[in-house]
Amino acid sequence: MDRRQFVASGVAALVLGRTRFPSADLDVAYLNGRVWTGVHGAVRASAIGTIGDRITAVGSDAQIRALSGSRTRLIDLGGAFVMPGFIDNHTHFLRASFMLSMPELRTAKTKADFVERVGKAARSLGKGQWLEGGNWDAELWGGELPTHDWIDAVTPDTPVAVVRLDQHMLLLNAVALKLAGIDRNTPDPEGGVIGRFPNGEPNGIVKDRAKLLVQRVIPAKTDAEIDRGMRAGIAHALSIGVTQAHITELDWVTHDSVRRLRAAGVPGFRFYSLVPIEDWEKLADVVKRDGRGDDWVRWGGVKGLVDGSLGSRTALFREPFRGLAGLPAMVIDGEIAVPDERGVTHVSEAIPASRPERLAYFAFDLLHIDGHDIRRCPIERYPRTNAQAGSIVRGSSR
Repeated sequence: MDRRQFVASGVAALVLGRTRFPSADLDVAYLNGRVWTGVHGAVRASAIGTIGDRITAVGSDAQIRALSGSRTRLIDLGGAFVMPGFIDNHTHFLRASFMLSMPELRTAKTKADFVERVGKAARSLGKGQWLEGGNWDAELWGGELPTHDWIDAVTPDTPVAVVRLDQHMLLLNAVALKLAGIDRNTPDPEGGVIGRFPNGEPNGIVKDRAKLLVQRVIPAKTDAEIDRGMRAGIAHALSIGVTQAHITELDWVTHDSVRRLRAAGVPGFRFYSLVPIEDWEKLADVVKRDGRGDDWVRWGGVKGLVDGSLGSRTALFREPFRGLAGLPAMVIDGEIAVPDERGVTHVSEAIPASRPERLAYFAFDLLHIDGHDIRRCPIERYPRTNAQAGSIVRGSSR
């Protein structure tokens, strides 16, 4: 087990008071480290022992040496600091993995810097190849949203769809608008907003479900490209101490990739995969047929998303956002009921809607799927609603 495997294989199990010393000799003894377990008041440890893929002992060098035998591999950590790995419990892992090789717009602090970075990235691509990624933040240059005329001159042959850091808003250039078929006559889709100039022409901004208008014309990546991107993401995550991620997706692309990687013995990283709530019956069949995975890749949860965003000005409030005449928000139609006997759990992410009474019905149906009290359900940023006043009161699950 090398250092990378050691980090990924279960360092999160470091708990001095709960680790039982094994009766068998250790396979590997990591010595001469500075081990932080997170246990308040615990005696400082300097060594860790493993058997197979499990941490079986944490203590002093002398204690761990005493558990070692003639076949135990001894590794000198050279005073390195060791701690439990981080778990990211909400990440769009595949998207983030691809962004490692996409233009970095997150730190652009001026309009000129933003335009220069987009142009430089476009020049590195072949003609017609899509420019994505970004994570730009207009607040860094004063709050003015970019429009397609900012970047058209530097991207004459490159379709551009760069995302705001909250993932709820894209900036498209004129090439991308044309390919997506978005013009002054294109209506706002339900749950989405097409930004417009005062004359009604689209300005290049698309929000929430309006993003689908362009995403459907961006060529899909192959399985090989997806898996290669995931491998890059895993390597990057492990390099900064992240050893597990909960992937909360609205499609099956990442789920299918982590299963392929697991079958190939690749991960070296733990995943818990959630898939779209509307596909709960498909997931229930997967659980019935294949179980819920193993210690490295697990599944069995569904993800629902019917929310807007503060930064993209699509979250619901009683009053319109400053400078906006309307009150755009994503809307849920129909009813979804997932019976607990099918073995499916759920997560829902921040739930504003244009009609709060419908939100309340949906939220309570969803929250009580598995019979748990509302405070115990795995709901992220759950808002309580007052159906009459239409107000949103932020709460949190416990």
